[in-house]
Amino acid sequence: MIPVNIINEIYLYIILGLLGGWAIATLLSRVRARSLLNKARFKLSRVEEEVRNRRREIELEKKEELHRIRASFEKETREKSDELHKLSKRLIEREETVDRRLLEMEGKKKEILVEEQRLEKEREKIRDLEIKRREELEKIAGISTAEAKRSLLDTIKEEAKEEAAQIIQKVEREAKETANKKARKIVATAIQRCAVDEVAGTVISTLSL
Repeated sequence: MIPVNIINEIYLYIILGLLGGWAIATLLSRVRARSLLNKARFKLSRVEEEVRNRRREIELEKKEELHRIRASFEKETREKSDELHKLSKRLIEREETVDRRLLEMEGKKKEILVEEQRLEKEREKIRDLEIKRREELEKIAGISTAEAKRSLLDTIKEEAKEEAAQIIQKVEREAKETANKKARKIVATAIQRCAVDEVAGTVISTLSL
């Protein structure tokens, strides 16, 4: 038989071995856990760093975009302001031009009104002078205006007849020289029309007086 003390030692070694293995396993697991934890912490720190960097990039991009938008808005505002200023200036100049033209038109209206009044006075003077002249002529001649018109019309008729006769004689001479009957007829017709128109025009202009 194996002595009891040897068996006890064997049990003790086994227990110590088990305890040592457990301790080693526990230590290894702790080391592994610590390593995993360190790796996890490292990864987390890297992720946090990336997040911080990305956040800084986003903030920078936001600032740049905001600056760009603000600059664009300020530029557009300045351009609109300049356009409005120019438009306002043009409108003011146009209003001044319109006002100036209105004043000129008012001045011209007044001048025209004054001129019309002056012309009307001149017409009245002329009418008065004509009336006085006719009255004086009637007194001097001892005849009325109607009688004077009839006398003048008779004189014009006689003169027109003489002129027409002279023209006809001249045309007949020219027609005989050219020996063209058709031309003679056309010229005679034209002369007759001319004489009639002239007599009528003279009579009408005289009667209008």
